[in-house]
Parts: sequence; structure tokens; C-alpha cells
Amino acid sequence: MGSVNGRWFAFLYPCGIHRPGTLRSYFVIATQKSDGTPEDDKRVQETLEFAQALEIAVVDQDVEILNTIRFTRGMFTRSDKALSRFVDYLKTFPRAHPGADYIR
Repeated sequence: MGSVNGRWFAFLYPCGIHRPGTLRSYFVIATQKSDGTPEDDKRVQETLEFAQALEIAVVDQDVEILNTIRFTRGMFTRSDKALSRFVDYLKTFPRAHPGADYIR
């Protein structure tokens, strides 16, 4: 979150692997609520459009890396300690198949 040219906004970039080798990305963008006037509604809309364009530009710069990144044990650097712990956590997390009883 932060301000650009006096416009405050925040964003969240959740993403997930929806099938092996692919990444599905989403944007959640927030800004201050309008005071209800047409002028402020316009300000809010412009801020959201600016923030969305900015985030798309940032992700476009990284999309090639995001689509080919592989988290492999032994390949992490010292600065990847938190990521390494998270990968270890994912490997030990119990897996479930809630729909298994309904598949014939």
C-alpha cells in the first residue's frame, strides 16, 4: 500500500497453481471510499484504474519468471529462508480430496 501522486491505494496479488505448470493470478485493489459526489466518484475510479494499470505492468515484467519458477530444495539462497520453511510446510501439510466419495 502507499500513495502515488497523492492517491492512496493498496493491493493484494493472490495467485495459485490451478493445474501443474500454470499460474492463475488475481488482483484485489482498494482505495479510499468516495464521499458520494460525482467529482469524488471520478477520483476513486481514476485511482482504481491507475492502480490496476500499475499492477498489471509490474506483473507483466515478472510473468515469464512466474510461469517458469520452480521451488527446489537445495536451490534456495540464504535470503530465501522463509520461503524454504514455507515449502517444507507445504510438503508436510495433510492433503485431502473432499470430492473423492462422489467420483465413480
